[in-house]
Amino acid sequence: METESKIDIIHAHDARSHAIARISMVGLAKPPLVVTRRVPFVPKFARLKYGNRVSRFIAVSEAVKNAMVEAGIDRSRIVVVHSGVEDPPANGRTSGRRRALAEWLGSAENPLTARVIVNRIWSHHFGQGIVGTLDNFGKMGEKPTHPELLDWLAVEFMGRGWSIKQMHRLMMTSDAYQMSSQHQDAGDAEKDPDNQYLWRFRIQRLDAEIVRDAMMAASGALDLTMGGPPVFPHIPGEILRSMSEGIWKREEDGPRVWRRSVYVYRKRGLPFPMFEVFDLPDQNISCGRRNVSTVPTQALTLLNDEFVLRQSKLFADRVEEAAKGDAAKRVDLAYRIALSRPPHEDEAKLAADFLKKRTLADFTHVILNLNEFLYVR
Repeated sequence: METESKIDIIHAHDARSHAIARISMVGLAKPPLVVTRRVPFVPKFARLKYGNRVSRFIAVSEAVKNAMVEAGIDRSRIVVVHSGVEDPPANGRTSGRRRALAEWLGSAENPLTARVIVNRIWSHHFGQGIVGTLDNFGKMGEKPTHPELLDWLAVEFMGRGWSIKQMHRLMMTSDAYQMSSQHQDAGDAEKDPDNQYLWRFRIQRLDAEIVRDAMMAASGALDLTMGGPPVFPHIPGEILRSMSEGIWKREEDGPRVWRRSVYVYRKRGLPFPMFEVFDLPDQNISCGRRNVSTVPTQALTLLNDEFVLRQSKLFADRVEEAAKGDAAKRVDLAYRIALSRPPHEDEAKLAADFLKKRTLADFTHVILNLNEFLYVR
């Protein structure tokens, strides 16, 4: 729910300046100045009203703030939203509001932006944000489970030059991230059944695009070339015929389209079927957090999809070439490539028995269908 308030914008040098603009506030301690109706002048300061009561003044520079203090306004009720930004040029070609908003969003005095970003990075790695409602830090959103940690991460993020790569490294080398999901403790489970306090790692399923990329990485077919035009993975003809307008080039499954899924062409009215099965969000609206479902069509896709079957065959060819006819080495290599670990003794025995009856491609197909392949543990 949004709480609407009004801003009475006053220009010190222009009698025409009395105008009303509206902003949206969602539980912010320092609401941003976001004017949604263009006015033909540059505001020097604004009065933020709640009903008939003026609660806060917004100034666009320290100089204006000082002038307001000299005029008798309480300094504690004045917020400078973009200190240091020069006044717009007199030619009127720009109002300066977009730069003012950008300066406010990236200001060290506005930690909300950094908090939101590090919370999303944390959610990506841990399956849930420190604030569970990723796109709502307001009063209607959830409270942070670790507020001090959130603030510390936000300060670190800004101190490290807003580097997302460094935040990935920081989180992934933490003790919390390196915990095992297999750890069991009856006392911890009773006190914290939802694992809010991270006493073990939270199991997470791979995103739809990563499922496809992981299969190609295991088979050795993944093209890691950076940049370039989008690719159009093969889509069955009956699905393409349902599309009356737009673009989707008919390309056969092969090395040409075996690029990372970030390069797969996106058409809002025609989501790629494999992505859609694994919970690709609605491409017509923004999505703060993806839904994660477990439905029969996912298992059926992994068992029967032509792309999956071909990657299984390529995976088998890769293992066979490296094992050089050694049956035990085939099993060991398949586990190490796909699951990043050697097989346990019982797994090796089951695999050896399986390979006496079925082909190596069937075995690698089974590996790509394992929960351990699809989930981060």
